[in-house]
Amino acid sequence: MESNPFAFLDPYIDQLCETLDAVVVMPGMHDPCTLTLPQQPLLRTLLPRASQRTSLHLSTNPTWFSLNGRAILATSGQNLDDLLKYMPDDAKRDSSAALDMAVATLRWSHMAPTAPDTLWCYPFKAADAFVIRATPDVYVIGNQAAFATTTFQASPTHQVRVILVPTFASTHQVVVLDTETLEPHIMSFHTS
Repeated sequence: MESNPFAFLDPYIDQLCETLDAVVVMPGMHDPCTLTLPQQPLLRTLLPRASQRTSLHLSTNPTWFSLNGRAILATSGQNLDDLLKYMPDDAKRDSSAALDMAVATLRWSHMAPTAPDTLWCYPFKAADAFVIRATPDVYVIGNQAAFATTTFQASPTHQVRVILVPTFASTHQVVVLDTETLEPHIMSFHTS
């Protein structure tokens, strides 16, 4: 493996950008950017080949974006991981507990209720950046122990698809979302 993981990753993201209309790259806990939320986008110089493509979108963490008319709220998972620290150990191992906490953040209209107490974030004077002011169609939380999904009835006429995306490094799985039906599917990339 390369000593620079971005040199290894850049050609793969470039291939994705060549074939897809949009590739959104959001930083996570171990990426070369600030640890405080909201994390700023990765620098384009880290992905020199892919950055030449207009389909590459480097976003903040958390981030809002639209895909095929669907409003998507995504986070790389630090907000949920911090909430789970305060649960009993046996509950932490259960993906339903993580899913319940993810739904709770939607009910509370706040992505990171433990910030700034135990989750580092920028100080905001006028407004809390983690308040969910609009209801997304899809709420994606990355870097979780396992894939899980449910729906949350936000109003009598609006349902939110909640998706926990497993950590690729340990599961070798990605989640593919059908933006018409909002049904997620797992794809596994296991090598022998």
